[in-house]
Amino acid sequence: MTKQDVLAIARGLAPMLRDLYVRVTQLEVKERGLDGAVGPQGPPGPPGRDGMSVVGPPGRDGKDAAGKDGKDGADGLGFDDLDVCHDGERVVTFRFIRGDRIKESAVTFPIVLDRGVWKADRPYEKGDAVTLAGSLWIAQDVTNEKPGNGATKWRLAVKAGRDGADGKSGPQGPMGPKGDRGDQGRNFS
Repeated sequence: MTKQDVLAIARGLAPMLRDLYVRVTQLEVKERGLDGAVGPQGPPGPPGRDGMSVVGPPGRDGKDAAGKDGKDGADGLGFDDLDVCHDGERVVTFRFIRGDRIKESAVTFPIVLDRGVWKADRPYEKGDAVTLAGSLWIAQDVTNEKPGNGATKWRLAVKAGRDGADGKSGPQGPMGPKGDRGDQGRNFS
């Protein structure tokens, strides 16, 4: 994968990552709880004592001094340290690796994946699509229940159509070529 590919992916993911940041921030506020309403003002307190005013002597001018330059900080992780991993389905993981420093973030894309015909012995994840009796169903949550007939974790996406009426018979086709002569005169009894 070239740097241009990675930059294109990063530009495409920027709006989604901003949305993810907003959602995480909202969850943190929700978890912490909202501040309560301001309560009523209390009664006035007794008057305070007069304080003492103290003014110190004027300060002397400081001397200008030349400081030493500080050491350069360690370079941050950049695109040269980036590895993008796709699980082949919904998850893309961005992993920055340099030496023993590793930072990673996984993004799960909300996409529908075709899982073929529904099977009873298989669990399905949210977004998995299956067919059953000619209809297409999409899982709304992790489930192993059978779609249809009151199933709560499946949504009907495409309903099976009715069978059409039989069509009219077409005209008879032309006679085919004459076949090879078969064995004659043998008695197979």
